Formats: sequence, structure tokens, C-alpha cells
Amino acid sequence: MSGTPRACHRWELSLRCLARALWVGKGDFAGAIPVFERSIVLNPEAGYSYLQLGLLLSWEKRYAEAERVLRRAVDLQDQFISGNAGLQMVGANARLGYVYYLQGRNAEAIREYERGMAFLHTSDHALKERSIMELDIKLGAAYLRDGKMDEARQHFDRALKTFESRVAKGADDPFTRYYIADLHALRGDADRAFDSLERVFAKLDRFAFGIAVGTLAALLLPAASLFLVLKGGHAVGHNLRLLGQYLPGYEASPRGALLGLLYGFFGGFAAGWIFAITRNAAALFSLAVIRRRIQSGLLRRVFDYV
Repeated sequence: MSGTPRACHRWELSLRCLARALWVGKGDFAGAIPVFERSIVLNPEAGYSYLQLGLLLSWEKRYAEAERVLRRAVDLQDQFISGNAGLQMVGANARLGYVYYLQGRNAEAIREYERGMAFLHTSDHALKERSIMELDIKLGAAYLRDGKMDEARQHFDRALKTFESRVAKGADDPFTRYYIADLHALRGDADRAFDSLERVFAKLDRFAFGIAVGTLAALLLPAASLFLVLKGGHAVGHNLRLLGQYLPGYEASPRGALLGLLYGFFGGFAAGWIFAITRNAAALFSLAVIRRRIQSGLLRRVFDYV
């Protein structure tokens, strides 16, 4: 694609966003792969695109391609190139080691994880501590698979110590809790694994969420009405007036703004309340499925999939 560097950069960012939407939003790994590949053509130094592309290729069992892509990511990482100005990239060694792990090449996986650990200790990345904890868990999983229990225990214990230190400092987040759940599952501690996952899927307060969404909607709808009234013109709020078909009495006027406040609050509250109930039901179902997998020991293989 031809164009100015700025235009190419915008296209590359758009492609990355599209790829993430396909991957995260739709679970379409195969569809996201060619989009990441196109973004790399536009920006051959887009380190983070190489990271995500390598991960998706590994999930699709295209291991040779994943290795090639992630070796390039390691090169860019070592050159402190991420594709984003002023942003250092980390995690390339961990991704490459993961590809080896998926293939049962434990010695190579451990070697790459150790390289990633050494790199992290020399960096000042914002996610340095969490990335080190993740690598300790991955190393523990690799040693566990090899039957080297002492080495596995050492890395698991170090990861738990890092996690407890982060929590003490207030740095508690669902992503970290998920990795700690993996650790407990690998150790066979189903109760602690499930406890960590319950915190990841914390219940959403339907009343509080309804109030929040309702308040936001109550502010936005009157604000739109008043803006059009102040703007004036021959046809004030012609398009916004169409809402009157669904909200009786609503119009782009001071009176309509008042009605909009009421409609916005109660409509937004209902939408937020229903969303919270649906989300909590989905989370409860997910937890029930995960509990059965933990109890049957299937989650001990979790690092084959994350």
C-alpha cells in the first residue's frame, strides 16, 4: 500500500484494532492472523503485532510459522523496538518459549523463559513485576512436566511471593488473579484455584451498575437537547426529534430536555440492571464449568491453552 508514513501508520493501527476485534471479540483466531500479517507489511518493526501473530499461529498449531514470527519479535525486543513510539516491548522470549512448550520441547522452552527472565531484570517496563511472576509460573509448569519437582516448587513459591507483594501494594487485578489460579491448579490445589477465579468473576452489583448507567444516560440526553436548542436554526433537532416516536413527549426543547433526563435515567437504569443480571448469570455458569474442570484435574493442563 502506498502513501505517506503518517497514512501508513494510521492504516497499521486500524489493522491492529481490527485483528484484536476478531481475536478477542469474536474468537476468530484464523481470521485475525492475515490482518496482523498485513499490519506487519505496513510496519515491519511493529513488535507487538509480531507478538500477537505468533500467539495466534501457535493456537492454530502452525508452530513453524509461529517460531519464525516470534524469533523476529525477540530481535525487535532486543533492539527495544515495539512499533509504538517510546514504548518498550517485553514478552517475546516468553511467547517463543510457549511455542516450544506446546510442542513438548521443554528444554528449549525453559531456555527461552530464562532468557526472558534475564531480559526483564534489565528492563524498567511498567509490567515488569507481573511479567516476572508470569514467567516464574511458566517455568514452574515446564519443570513440573519434566518431573523436576524442586525446581517447579521454587518458581511457584517465588511467583506467589511476588503476587502477595503486589496485593500488599494494592496492585490486585483480574489478569494476575487468573495466573495465580493457574498456579494453584498446576499444584493440584483446587480450592485455592477456584477461590482466585471467584475473585476474577466478582459479582457485579446490579443496582449500583443500573444507577451508574442511568445517571450517565440522564446527563447525555438532556445535554444533546440543550445543545441543539442553543445552536438554533430553522429545524432545531430534526433528527433528535425522531426519538419522540419511542419516548412520548420528547422533543429538542427545554421541556424535552427535562423529559430526556427522566427517560435517560430510568431507561439507562433498566439497561444497566438487565446487563448486570445477564453478566452475573454468565459468570456463574462459567465458574460452574471451571469448578468441574478443576475437580476433574483438567485445569492442570491450563498452560497448554494460555
